[in-house]
Parts: sequence; structure tokens; C-alpha cells
Amino acid sequence: MADVSSQPPSQPPQSGPSSQGEAFIPYLRRELLSLCMADGRLSPADQDQFKHFCELFAAYTHFEFHREAEEFKSHYWCFNPDHEGRTCTEAPAAELESAAKAVVGSFRSFAERANYREVSQEELERSFKDSTLVELATDVDLNDFKRVATFARGSSRRTIKVPRMFRQVDVEAEFWDCVILLLHFKDESHFITPKHRKTGTRPDLRFKPGKIYTYHYKDVPKCDLELLFPNVRISMTKKDKIMMSVPAIGAGAAVMAKVGGQFVILVVAVAIAMGWTWLRHQIDPLEQHNSVQALAALSAIFTIILALGGFAFKQWNTYKNKRNNFLKLVAENLFYRNLATNQSVFSRLLDSAEEEECKEAMLVYYHLLANGGQPMTAAQLDASIESWMREKFGTVINFDIQGPIKNLSRIQGRNRAGETVPLLTTDAQGHLQIPPLADALHILDDIWDTAYRYSGVTV
Repeated sequence: MADVSSQPPSQPPQSGPSSQGEAFIPYLRRELLSLCMADGRLSPADQDQFKHFCELFAAYTHFEFHREAEEFKSHYWCFNPDHEGRTCTEAPAAELESAAKAVVGSFRSFAERANYREVSQEELERSFKDSTLVELATDVDLNDFKRVATFARGSSRRTIKVPRMFRQVDVEAEFWDCVILLLHFKDESHFITPKHRKTGTRPDLRFKPGKIYTYHYKDVPKCDLELLFPNVRISMTKKDKIMMSVPAIGAGAAVMAKVGGQFVILVVAVAIAMGWTWLRHQIDPLEQHNSVQALAALSAIFTIILALGGFAFKQWNTYKNKRNNFLKLVAENLFYRNLATNQSVFSRLLDSAEEEECKEAMLVYYHLLANGGQPMTAAQLDASIESWMREKFGTVINFDIQGPIKNLSRIQGRNRAGETVPLLTTDAQGHLQIPPLADALHILDDIWDTAYRYSGVTV
């Protein structure tokens, strides 16, 4: 996915993937409406009607998304790890499976309509293998999940400072502006080991098995996606192990050199003492063994063991402290990059999808109006919108023309003549056509008039 970049209109788009832009429109809906009005291609009367059209269309879109949100919540409550209230553990397995598929389907739909792009399995695995900006050895077991869905939006290259060899260095890396992640954990039986079965205990997990977790992060390095997974296992890299083992071997050698001579002298002294004791016992069998030498020998051996044990503990503590520093760094990064979790992720996605659909419809309708009734195909309209954004505002986007065409074509209502017509039609030649603004407003008004009309009830 390429970066949505802004550059002066006089400069041509840069070559490469970044010049392709992405479907995300980097303006607020209100800002985009102001840009359309400032373009000066609509008469004052049409500007007023177009503003009313955008307002009614946004209200209608919000109403439709509210319906979808209620439908989604009816499926997600069983899988929400933060849900307060009764559980659905006794629900039939087939019903739970159907609800889980509906949740994942809603997640994908909302993400795509919010102009996110799905990160493929190959991209995920490549991210897991790539060298991370944080010097860690990481491993994620994707087999812990029934379903995994990762979407991203916005891409950029940035230079950041990272720790390397006791100093900070500048590193250029690719970043996702936003990443949303859905993880459906397997049931508890998957995490029960033979040891748990033998002892009759349950696994101590940081998550709830069988639940669906969602996360929303910002400014995520593309090579660090594995750090977003809650089951990531962290260990030291080979380089860190070597860097720790080399001084450990040196220090161990120094300890051995220090106590080694004492150990040799001690062995010789113990041998002489035991030999002298044996000789005296041969001369006088009735003489008792002198235990003083043996006690001294045991004390010296115990001292050596303590020295070596203390050194081993020091090395283990060094490793433990470094690992804790790694975990602290990861936790801090995730804390400052986290935007939402679980159901709040869906709320943000719904709001973003609603905003994007309104902006797309606004651009389509405006450019068809500003074209003065001249016929335009979908490809021509797509190119016109992208060119307008680039030349007027220096913003490169890859406009998704099919989404708003499909959306506007399905919205139908009665026009001023009482005929039921959609907000957009396509003729036999592939030209897009819209009704006059007065009719478009009448269509949306008619939809509102019948929005709460129930079957068999007349108003």
C-alpha cells in the first residue's frame, strides 16, 4: 500500500509505489465539502442544494450504519472478552460458529469500506522473518488461532532512532499509519498440555480462549507486526547471546584462574594430610583420625562452589534483566501506539467507514454535477477525481470508484414525479447519470419519510 502524500501542485507525482496513492481520502467530510464549494464550478443555488444533499446523505448513511452496528453486536457479545453479563457457553457449537463467521465478516466489511487493505498471509510471515527494529528474537504461533485478519491503512518511510551497541542510531523503516488486527483464539482444549491433564489443572493464560480479540494501533513498523500479537514469545537474539557469553567465558576463566590455584594447593594439601593420617594409623592403629584436615578441605571446596555458583547466578541475572528491559520497551511501544481494543475497535471502524462512504459519494456527485451534464464513464470519473485532488490540492489518492457507484445505485426513492428511481444509474453505454439535485433531495426525503414505516401500517 502506498503513502498518501501531499506535495505542491506544480510538482509532478513521484515515481514508484507512493505515486499510486491509496483509496483513503485524507480530509474530514466538512473539509472536503468546503473544497468542493471553493472550486467555483457550481452556481450559488446549486451550492446550497448540494450542501443539503450532503447533509441528508450523511444522515441516511449514519442510519444505515446504526442498523449494521446493532446486527454486529448481536453476534459479537458471545465472543467479546470484555462482555459483562451472562455467557453463552451452552449455545450450540453450530450457532457459535455461525456467529463467529458473522463477526469476522463484519470486521472485513467495515475495514474495506473504511478504505483499509488486508495484509496478506505472505506479508505477515515476511514481517515475522524480517529483522525487527527492537533487537529481539520473536516467535508467533498462528496455530493458536481459529481466525486471523489484519488490515492496514497508510504507508510511509520514516527515520527513527533505535538502540544499537550502547548507542542510538538513525534507521529508515517502512511504517503502517494504522493497523487493525482480529484474533479468534482456539478453545481451551487446544492449550491443555499433558502436564495439565496429569495434574488436573487448567492452563494459566493471559487471554480468554474461544474469544475474539481486536486491536487498533498507529505508527507500526512493517517489520514489527509480530509484536502486536498477544502470544508472541520473546527471547534474546543470537548476537546478544554471543555478546553475553563472551564476557561470561572471560569472567569464568578469571574466576577459575583465581580459585584454580587454591584448588590445586588444596588437593595436594588434602592428599598429604590423608597420607599422613594413614601413615600414623599404620604406626598406631588405636589413634583416632584427625578430622581437622578433612573439615578444612570441605570448607575450601564449599567456598569454591559458592564462588562458581555466585558467578553463574550473576550471569543469569544479567540475562533476566536484559529480557525484562526488552519486555518493558515492547510494552511502552504498544501502550503509546494503541488506539482501541475489542468492541471499541468496531466502533472506530464503523465511524471511519461511514465517513469514507460519505466522502466518496460527495466526490462522485460533485464531479458529475460540475461536469455540466456531460456523459462520463466510471473510468473517466475516477480519473477526473484523482486528477482534481492531485492538481488542486497536491494530494495523491487511488480513488475507489466502484464502491460509491454501487452504494449510490442501490439507494432508491420517489422523485418529484412520484417515480421510484435510484440516486445514480448507468446507461447502456456505461455512462453514469444522476437526477437533478432537486430530485435527489426529494429521493432522500422520501427515504426518511418511510424509514420507520412498518409492514401493514399506513401513515
